Amino acid sequence: VEEAIDQLGAPYLYTSPKGEYPKPDSMGQAEDQVRKAKNIHSDLIGLNIPLVKRIATVHKKLLSRHIPLTFDDLEGHGSVGLVQAVDRYNHVGADIEFGLYAHRRITGEIIDA
Repeated sequence: VEEAIDQLGAPYLYTSPKGEYPKPDSMGQAEDQVRKAKNIHSDLIGLNIPLVKRIATVHKKLLSRHIPLTFDDLEGHGSVGLVQAVDRYNHVGADIEFGLYAHRRITGEIIDA
């Protein structure tokens, strides 16, 4: 890993959901940055679980006659959409808020179920 970091050169910046930070000077710093990124990832998921439940509830009421899925099934598919939203949001850019992006991904996964 250190060789790969050295090949990237000094101007290379790592990006995170909260901004950019410079290339790590040591493996310890690189591990700290990975740990912070994982914590941000899990925090975003944890904070948005109520959004998944709300969307699943709405779609259960709307689609109950048309699809034979339980609320738990819809919530599971919505959770997959949430994880995808957290994973892919960094690539979308700042033009759209995370909540709106996540809502669309969650809804899409539930409808595709």
